[in-house]
Amino acid sequence: MLHASRHRYCGALRSGLSALLLLAGSVAFGETTSLQARFRQRDLVFLSNGSEALIQIGDGAYLTLPISLDRTYRDLAGLPGQWILSGELSQAAGSSELFILYGDGEQWSRHTVPGGRRFSRTRPQLLTDDRELGGLVWLEGVESGSLGVRFSRWTGNGWTAPEWVSEPATGSQLGLSARVLADGTWLAVWSAFDGQDDEVLYSFLEVGRWSQPQRISINNAVPDITPTLAPTAFGAIVAWSRYDGNDYRIRISSFDGSRWGEESWLGEAGSLFPTYLFDADDLGAGSKLLFQTVSTSAWSVVDFSSRGQLNSHSELVTEEQDRPLIHNDGNSTSLEWVSIAGALADPSVPSP
Repeated sequence: MLHASRHRYCGALRSGLSALLLLAGSVAFGETTSLQARFRQRDLVFLSNGSEALIQIGDGAYLTLPISLDRTYRDLAGLPGQWILSGELSQAAGSSELFILYGDGEQWSRHTVPGGRRFSRTRPQLLTDDRELGGLVWLEGVESGSLGVRFSRWTGNGWTAPEWVSEPATGSQLGLSARVLADGTWLAVWSAFDGQDDEVLYSFLEVGRWSQPQRISINNAVPDITPTLAPTAFGAIVAWSRYDGNDYRIRISSFDGSRWGEESWLGEAGSLFPTYLFDADDLGAGSKLLFQTVSTSAWSVVDFSSRGQLNSHSELVTEEQDRPLIHNDGNSTSLEWVSIAGALADPSVPSP
């Protein structure tokens, strides 16, 4: 059953579902960017509206983080006793610097990833397992229209010299997602223009080197965009949007450690912007896929098993455009829209 909370009712639920709708009262909902991760059955939440940035450090308690127009947060993960965020800081002449913030409770520290001061660097993806940070994968190039895929290892004391996973080529490479699998494999997926359309490519780290990038699907003449990954107990599952000739629709496939399985459609016409939520410390619990369907003004949550098999698909019709948070109490799943104003109004939020 899919519920909505902290949200003004704007539509009806599909597929026979019902909703518990709590009116927002005087809380104003602006455009809020949210990142969500789960670790050891604890939800980690980051919120930003361009003028404020917060990370949840406990039940109802948030820590204020640095924010500016040239700072963008991209990925969030949990580690034992810590949270970790990655992002980019725009510099002069189109260049950018990558950074990582990590903390515990009300304390946080910052790391800068070396290199790239003359280049555009964006969308850093954290490579973490259930114990530690292993590295970072990001997009880099002389300009935003000619990006490649690069990575660096975290040694515990510093970063190794960046290396290419996929060098810049004709047409840009975008939509990056990278995760650590249950067996320790590093897997990355992204979309790349092949001269005709965008294709989803993948590469994995083996014997200290990234494999030659390959297509997940057979070559086709339609765009495949915005791939996102989740590890499973036995490999990984990927979701992306493919143009079907009229509209974009969600497409999924699973990875068994060496090859991709049969693909299938998921979602209605106009289904876009997929993201996964999973617990890196409990891949046996499966994962949840969140995406938006613009043709029906709905948000969908799809539950997958530990093997990447589809268990259930719930949909909530709403006019809300900001990405919601997913909450699961074991019996039901809810979607929650949280505003910066509401969090800052909580006396438990530490002052900057």
